[in-house]
Amino acid sequence: MMYKQYLNEFLQLTENLLVQLNHIQIDMKKNEPGEVEKILHLVEQREEVIKQLDPHIKQEGFSWSDEDKQIIEKIREYQEELEPKMLDIYQSFSIQLSKLKQRKQMTNKYVGAYQVSTTNGSFIDKRK
Repeated sequence: MMYKQYLNEFLQLTENLLVQLNHIQIDMKKNEPGEVEKILHLVEQREEVIKQLDPHIKQEGFSWSDEDKQIIEKIREYQEELEPKMLDIYQSFSIQLSKLKQRKQMTNKYVGAYQVSTTNGSFIDKRK
């Protein structure tokens, strides 16, 4: 019956992840340092619990009890709430990364472009 401990731990981690996701702002600038890392840590912990649970449920003759099925249904409900929130965070990160790359590219285009040089009154654009 060791699997029940893992199943309950998975439920608890899922609940904690949902609570943490509800505290995260989509605009990453508004979040406290370490908030996103907490989410990542919870996801990694859930993954470990799944690995520990897996051998138990693959044993011959294994079946879920009615109590287990209720826990699994609760996890499924939480998962339905989690997925859109995780997708929103992923999309927010993608947008911020692309903006960061654009800024870097624009900055690199003008590296050295504003150095003072004598051109007798003419402007020379030194963009790359």
